[in-house]
Amino acid sequence: MIHIIPQEHDLGIGGCWNKGICHEKCGKFAIQLDSDDLYKDESTLQKIVDTFYKESCAMVIGTYLMTDFQLNEIPPGIIDHKEWTPENGKNNALRINGLGAPRAFYTPILRDIKLPNTSYGEDYAIGLRISREYKIGRIYDVIYLCRRWEGNSDAALSTEKVNRNNFYKDRIRTWEIKGRIQMHTIDEEFQELVEEMIENQKENWELAKRNYEALEENPELANYIAKLILNQKLSPEKIVNVVKENPRFSKISLTKQTIYHSIITGKIPGVTKDSLRTEASTIFSNGQICIPKWVLEALKLKDGDVLDLNLKENGEIVYKKRGT
Repeated sequence: MIHIIPQEHDLGIGGCWNKGICHEKCGKFAIQLDSDDLYKDESTLQKIVDTFYKESCAMVIGTYLMTDFQLNEIPPGIIDHKEWTPENGKNNALRINGLGAPRAFYTPILRDIKLPNTSYGEDYAIGLRISREYKIGRIYDVIYLCRRWEGNSDAALSTEKVNRNNFYKDRIRTWEIKGRIQMHTIDEEFQELVEEMIENQKENWELAKRNYEALEENPELANYIAKLILNQKLSPEKIVNVVKENPRFSKISLTKQTIYHSIITGKIPGVTKDSLRTEASTIFSNGQICIPKWVLEALKLKDGDVLDLNLKENGEIVYKKRGT
C-alpha cells in the first residue's frame, strides 16, 4: 500500500483525488473506496475491470447498498440509478443529484480532465464532465456497501445545508450544459448534417422551401442578417426573433436552420461559419469564466492548464498560458 500525504493545506476531496491519480504509481484504473465503506466481496474489482474492457469506457459506476456498521440493510436500500440508459444516460444525469458508487476511472482520461478541488459534488461534476465526451459503463449488481453510522453528517443535514448543496449541484449542471453547448460549434461534420437536414426540409416542407427562396430573393434581408452577425455578434437563434420583430421582414418566417444553411452556402454577404465564433466570455457565479471552444483549440488549452492574468491600465485583461 502507498499512502500519499499531500503537503498542501488547501485540498478538498477532489484535490486529493488529483494528487492520487497523478502519482507515478497510480495504475491504469482508479477505483473509489471511501473510508467508511466496503467492497461487497472479493469480486468487486474484477467486475469493474471487466466492464472497462468489455464496454471500452472511460468511467464505470456500480450499484451500492446502504447499511449500518453491522452491515444490516437500512433505507433506502439498493441505489442503482437505473434512470441511466445507454442512449440518454448523460442527459438523464442532469436531472438527478448523483450518479452512484463505486466510481471507477480510466486513469489517463481522469488525469487529463481532473476533479474540481471541492469536498462536495466533485464526484457528480467529474461524472458529468466525462459523460460529455466519453462512454460511462454501468454495473447494476450490488458491488459496494455504503455504511452509515448513527449521527452521520450526511444523514441529518439542516435545511440550510441541503439548500446550499442543491444550489451547488445546480451550478454544476449549468456549467456542464454550457460546456456541451460549446462543443457543438460549427465544424465540417456539423455543416454536412445541417445541409442534409436542410435539403430534407426543402423536399418535404413547402414552408421551409419558401423561406429559403425568400432569403435568396431578398438582398435587403440578407444584408440585415449580415449586420446582425458581424456587428452585433448575434447567433442565428437570436436573429430569428430580431427579424420577426422588424416590420420590414415580419411576413417572412425564418428559422435558425434557414440562416445556418444560407451562411454555409454563401447567401449571407461577408459571413462565414467563422463569423459565428463566440468572441466574448461569460462570467458565471463565483467568478467562473467560460472560454469559447475555438480559443481552447487554437491555444491547445485543456482542463488543468494555468493561465497567468495581467490587468492593464486601459482596462484590458490579458491571459497567457503558463509556460509559453
